[in-house]
Amino acid sequence: MARAEPPRTAIIIGGGPCGLLTALALTQRSHMTCTVFELCSSHTTFGGAIGIPPSGLQLFGSLGVLEGLLARGNASSKLVWHSLCCADALGPFDMAARSKETTGYGCLRIKRTDMLEVLLEAVAAAGIVVHFGQRLPAIYETHAGVVVSFDEGVIAEATADILLGCDGIHAAVRVLYVNPDRRPMYTGSAGLMGLASAALLTSESADTLRDGIHATMTCEGTFMTVPCRTGSDEFYWAFQRKVPSPNQTEWLNGWDIRSCEEIEELKDVLYGILTCEETHGGKWAAILCDLIDATREMRFYPVYQLPSAPGNRWYRGRILLLGDAAHAMPPHAGQGICMVLEDATLLANLLSVALTPSDTMPEGDGAEEIIGDLFRRYEQGRRSRVEDVARWAIVVIASR
Repeated sequence: MARAEPPRTAIIIGGGPCGLLTALALTQRSHMTCTVFELCSSHTTFGGAIGIPPSGLQLFGSLGVLEGLLARGNASSKLVWHSLCCADALGPFDMAARSKETTGYGCLRIKRTDMLEVLLEAVAAAGIVVHFGQRLPAIYETHAGVVVSFDEGVIAEATADILLGCDGIHAAVRVLYVNPDRRPMYTGSAGLMGLASAALLTSESADTLRDGIHATMTCEGTFMTVPCRTGSDEFYWAFQRKVPSPNQTEWLNGWDIRSCEEIEELKDVLYGILTCEETHGGKWAAILCDLIDATREMRFYPVYQLPSAPGNRWYRGRILLLGDAAHAMPPHAGQGICMVLEDATLLANLLSVALTPSDTMPEGDGAEEIIGDLFRRYEQGRRSRVEDVARWAIVVIASR
């Protein structure tokens, strides 16, 4: 009996970091043919900054994109803690000192848009096609493969051996096919984030904020600032606090706050928080107020997670979920991009073995059995690690 062919083509739903990294890993390590479909008409123009720890930089290096990221991001690993109740600061601490000594890798902060540009250049160089503006209403399987149809975009239908759902916490792939009953859960915490150009700050404020990562304890939560570009010409800031459960239809993906009136209103709220302590924060509070005043675009977003349970499967048939689509967690563990990289790397390695003829794969195995066994081993290899990190993120969010 002829030996069934392992998967050689993949449809990837989601053109964010997860989808692009997965496409790169599968193309480079498994020599698969991947096509990426993204709902948005172009890659996002806002999304704050992404922190990449040492293990993430190592994995980016293995995919050949580390040099491009380092050229755009900020590699400062110095952390300083502040309190608005006193003038003294705690630190600085080098968060990556041990890793630099043992592995040679530090950490990096980079704008999400800059990361996407680096990844899009890499996938284009690898011959991977990305289709934007593709809305996915239907998925179905046949004996020969998986078929997706689109009701928006230039492509009406696509077929491949497997489909990978890399479309985030509110994943259409999960809702339409893999696990429709599994819904994101609001954590009770919401955040406000913004980007500010150093050119709009006073020279004293800009020079101080360039000096590293600053965490400020306030009466309602922690206010973080980080330089996020080479040369420290732009700063990302984020503030999270407890917020009552939002209206699901309004808060699904957060929203951009673009009008001057709304920006000024939110700035006033933050000004009040930063100056509410008994000593009014002094010089440091004034620097943070200067940062907020220089911010021209903000986003207010709720923090969701996907609760883990034995019945919450990550795959069904020829369709597998990766990244936040499978195991979204609060960002407080600082491991979000690492989870994506680890997902993509393990899947690519398993596919590489499956695509190499060996005596361990019995003749006559159907393609469905081969894919099912591969996806099962993938989930077994990832679930424990993912759940450990998710538990740590919950511990961190509860302590703030």
